[in-house]
Amino acid sequence: MRLNFTPIKALLMLLIFVNCKTANSTMNNQNVIRQAENTPEEFSAPANVSLDGQSCKNPMVDSRDGTKITLLSSSNGVGKYQVPIGTYGVKKGEALLLDCSTGKVKGIVKI
Repeated sequence: MRLNFTPIKALLMLLIFVNCKTANSTMNNQNVIRQAENTPEEFSAPANVSLDGQSCKNPMVDSRDGTKITLLSSSNGVGKYQVPIGTYGVKKGEALLLDCSTGKVKGIVKI
């Protein structure tokens, strides 16, 4: 079987590849609208639970003051977490985006 690879087919394949890569990058950043304020270096999993890189944990805890944040949704290793309005600079209709494998804050996103 002989593959007939024309320059147009090659260009189309390249565009599809770039588009998929961009979509994955967008999923990881979830359209961060701004940086969060006064967050811990990283959020912790609850007692007796460890961050394993396999799933987002619920709830996550700010070890400085015990504030618990609740997982709303997750995709591609990042989670959107509901926080008390006003905390970390989050407003109504927004959530805190965390890297689920590290607990580090990526920013604030729309819900």
